[in-house]
Amino acid sequence: MWTASLETPLGETHAWLAKFRTGRPSLTWDELSTFIGLADRVDQRVLIKNCDRFAGLMMERTAFYAITGNDLDKLAPQDFAVLRAWLAGPQVERTRKTPLPHQAEVSDRILAALREHDRATALMACGTGKTLVAL
Repeated sequence: MWTASLETPLGETHAWLAKFRTGRPSLTWDELSTFIGLADRVDQRVLIKNCDRFAGLMMERTAFYAITGNDLDKLAPQDFAVLRAWLAGPQVERTRKTPLPHQAEVSDRILAALREHDRATALMACGTGKTLVAL
C-alpha cells in the first residue's frame, strides 16, 4: 500500500491510495475506510488498484475516482514512454520545513533512544506534527 497527497497547480489537494493485491481479489470496506476517513477534507480522492472490484460504499463517496486493474491492463508500451518522459520533466523546488522546538526535541529523543534500542515509540497529541517528526 502507498498513500500520498499533493497540491495541484489550481491549489486543490488530492489524496492518493495505491494497492496491489496478488490474485487481484476485491478490496473490502475495512481495507479502504481509513483512507477515506483520513482524506475526508481533500478536494479529490484517488484509488489506484490492480483489482477490478471494491466495496460498493466507495461509489457513494463524493470527490472520489478509481483507476482499476481493467484500466491498467489497457496501458500500452507508448503510454509508459509518455509517463517516463513526464517523470523526467523539470523538478519542482520545495522549501524544507523547519521543525518547531517541540518537534526538534522529540526528534532528538527518538534518535537518542534508537542509539540504544532497535525501535522507539513517540506519543504526541493530535496536530502536534507527528508526520513532520517522522520525516
